[in-house]
Amino acid sequence: MTILNKYESFLQQVAGNPFDCRVPQNITLFENFKPVVSQKLQPFAKNKAGCLFCFWKEEQQEDKWPVVWLDSEGTPNVVFADNGVDFFSMLPYGTGLIYDIIRSCERYVNAPDTFDSPEVLFADSYATLQKNTIGLYENSMQLKVSSTPAQLIFSAYKKWYDVTNIINQGKL
Repeated sequence: MTILNKYESFLQQVAGNPFDCRVPQNITLFENFKPVVSQKLQPFAKNKAGCLFCFWKEEQQEDKWPVVWLDSEGTPNVVFADNGVDFFSMLPYGTGLIYDIIRSCERYVNAPDTFDSPEVLFADSYATLQKNTIGLYENSMQLKVSSTPAQLIFSAYKKWYDVTNIINQGKL
């Protein structure tokens, strides 16, 4: 069973969508990317704001593809997770906190003397974790929820910075 199938199964077991991420059938990629970029982006989920979560299809195994946030309003468009497991290990914090951490990464990288690093800024921000569904989530997904999502996001942000540039340069 793939990680996406596990997540769909989890959603069927809980009422509603506790983490603001759904896996609809036939997600359409935004049309503002050049073919060289759009052919590498494989959308797999979206949040209620319309932001897409995509795999960046690399040559390595599918389970090692990094995850891209494509914002419905144009920015950020950035790699923020090394792979699907990392993405789903952060998801219980909600897409709002993930977005805030991504924006913090952008600010820090552009002006490190002005802003705190995401790891420092979000060190105490994990209280938003939706604890009432975590046990079921971890059992369904067969993974542990990350205790340090800011570290995971910032690490992926730095590691995949070149891919983020390719994505943003590939916009029409």
